[in-house]
Amino acid sequence: MNVFDELQKELEKTNITEFELLNLSIDGVLTIIGSFDSSYNHDIEIYIKNPSYISLPKYFEYPTFRRATEQEKQDLKRERFLSNDIDGTVICVELDKGFDKFFEKHYIIAEDFSYKFGVVYHYKRENLKEGERIAEWIK
Repeated sequence: MNVFDELQKELEKTNITEFELLNLSIDGVLTIIGSFDSSYNHDIEIYIKNPSYISLPKYFEYPTFRRATEQEKQDLKRERFLSNDIDGTVICVELDKGFDKFFEKHYIIAEDFSYKFGVVYHYKRENLKEGERIAEWIK
């Protein structure tokens, strides 16, 4: 099972539906956070190392993360006028646009992809349990 299948399997066990492109660090790591209600906390952080192409909106819901097919890679190169060689992993993110609508596909080209589950609060809080923390941007 690859990392994308593992992530999808774990996400299906949760109620995480809201995602946000949080930041791109000076080290070149794009962090995507996900939660059921991101105004209070987030429950997953997805790390995209050295992305060279991103077509995701800042906020999105109900994604499916998977490795892009060879045909999707070829289409992406042609449609986006990318160079002949795609350097890195091409990640397809399908967004569910509703009951009677098609999935919307977005792509990320990056060096690596990883993720971590854990509750990260978006406000000051005491008595944190194991695996919980306060978001770095909270002073």
